[in-house]
Amino acid sequence: MLKTFASVLVLATSLAGSAAAEEEAGPRSWSSFFESCTGECQDFFDILAPEDAAALRGLPERVARTIEELDGEDVEGMPPAVQGALGRVQGIGGTTAIGLNPEKRGCTLFWFGFLDEAGRVVGKHQCRIDEKDGELFLTKLTGEGLHVRLAEFAGGNVAVGRTYLPEQTERRYDPDRPNNRGNENLETLLASPFPTRVAGW
Repeated sequence: MLKTFASVLVLATSLAGSAAAEEEAGPRSWSSFFESCTGECQDFFDILAPEDAAALRGLPERVARTIEELDGEDVEGMPPAVQGALGRVQGIGGTTAIGLNPEKRGCTLFWFGFLDEAGRVVGKHQCRIDEKDGELFLTKLTGEGLHVRLAEFAGGNVAVGRTYLPEQTERRYDPDRPNNRGNENLETLLASPFPTRVAGW
């Protein structure tokens, strides 16, 4: 049984660049984000609940362990779309650029290392990206709701938000109330930081 778990939401985005051949890529390389996290970046972490800040700092290692526990046979047995998502995560490095334009687009949710499953497509949905005051916000429009603030800093990007059901009003991150009152299974969503610049907006 796989001991770690990673959930990946892949948007229909364009890669404006790729990691250089000699550059470290993959989840552990994203930890370099914290080395330059000062000023506005540190202010961002200061508004998070302490347990959320700690979880966010630990996410690159958690995602890396999940991938390491997938052996070659597991990966070969995955559907092509799942293998593609896994390869995309492993290929992100410090010079990768992801093109994100504010608009409605398709998005696919993948799970890796959940219970005894190596990886699978959970669902194909519609998402919307909005820009406000120089920041990007991602909203999942179909199925279980999701609203995420994508904050960009000198060393990369980090996302924080909340999952919710359509009828629920708690739809923004709240450090004082990480779980929704209506359903304790719906809670804070943290996206692992990675040293990637966002292009196209």
